[in-house]
Order: sequence, then structure tokens, then C-alpha cells
Amino acid sequence: ESYVAAAQQVEQEFGLATLEFDPRAIEKLESFPAIEKALLRYAENRLLEDADGEILTLAESRKAGFWCGVKPWLQARWALVASAAEVMLEADRVEQALKKAPDSFAGMIKEYAESTEPWCLLDTRHRHMESCWYNYEADGEDHDNTEKLVIKARQRYAKVGSEMAQRFLAQLQKSAPDKGVLCQREVFEKHVKASLGREKIAYVWVDALRFEMGRELARLLKEDFDVNLYVALAAVPTITEI
Repeated sequence: ESYVAAAQQVEQEFGLATLEFDPRAIEKLESFPAIEKALLRYAENRLLEDADGEILTLAESRKAGFWCGVKPWLQARWALVASAAEVMLEADRVEQALKKAPDSFAGMIKEYAESTEPWCLLDTRHRHMESCWYNYEADGEDHDNTEKLVIKARQRYAKVGSEMAQRFLAQLQKSAPDKGVLCQREVFEKHVKASLGREKIAYVWVDALRFEMGRELARLLKEDFDVNLYVALAAVPTITEI
């Protein structure tokens, strides 16, 4: 606590908050809160220009820093910057992958859900960012650039997500789903019914648990359970009544 008080006093006496810093020269430093804020502004401005993996690395490294422990809003802002960077970088990756998208509906499903780096990660990154933004409190600080960054990441997500959806629909129009693709209406018949009368089984049907959320849930459960994850094609339109 005495260091925090002394650092803030020195920062005020020397007017450090009004100075311009070379980001490269301060990215390893933690002496004053002005340094943390300067790096935040730098990171946000860089991402507003373009997605950048270096900025993601910087944001991740700063989240555990000294001033983030003193001022939780700084940690929350770095987490938001990192999350927005992940959305934008993932959008760039998926956008490039869509240019070489498979020429079949089953192939599209595999790329979205089952490949080494599935396209559904874009949905996950976006959901995490929105969660960070929902819980973010600026603590009286100017956060216009932070909001602009979130808006830009949303726009990238919407653009690439829309293109992905259009390609899915185009493939669905060309050919019916492959027989190897499980349909949602078949889940009970193929995965539940066979166990009835032989063993205890619970069938939990969760509304709005989209695949990428189920994927994340399976990853968490694997620490304590044996988990199998299968793709199933939902009935369209995917609203609760249907």
C-alpha cells in the first residue's frame, strides 16, 4: 500500500500522465499506473487499425501485472482488449479458411465442428468478449476507444459469421445432408433408447446450448468424466417451439 501511495505521488509530481511514452520501451515496466494506461491506449489504437497477434500477447502478459492487482478495472480492460483481439484474429483465420471451404454440406460441418481448429471457435471467442464487455466497469476512466474496439470486433464477427452462414445455406441447397450426419430428432433413438432398462441414464435437453458451448462444457467435464462429443444437425428454424 505504501508503494502504491508513493508511486501515485511521484507520478503526479512529475506529471507522468501527460507524457508520451515509447510503447516498446515501457512494455516490460510496471512502475507507475500511467505506464499501464499508456500501454492500454497503445494496444487499443493498434487493434483499431488491424488485428495483431503481438497485441494479444501483450494484453495477456499485462493481466497479471502489479497495477491490475491494485486496480481491478485495469485487469478487466486488458481482458477485454485480449478478448477483442482474439475475435478479430479468429475472424481473419476463418475468413481465409472460407475461401477454400469444402464443396459439400458434410464437409462444412466437419470444418465447423470437428477439425483441428474448428470454425466454431469464432463463436466462442465472440461469446467470451461479450461476457467481458457486459461485466466491464470503466471506473470513471475514459473508455471510448475500448467501446470502439468492441464495436469493431462485433462487426468483424458479424461479417465473417454471415459469410459462413451463406456458404452453409448454399451447400444445403445443392445437396441434402449426408446420411452420416446425425440429426437432432435422432438423438434419443440412437443414443438414449438403447440404454433404457439396462442402466441408469439421464437425458438432459438444454435449450439454446449451441454446439460451441457444448464443446466448451465437454472440455471442462473431461477433467472428471469420460466424455464423447457428437455433432447433431438441428431442426430448422432453430427456435424453441421447433
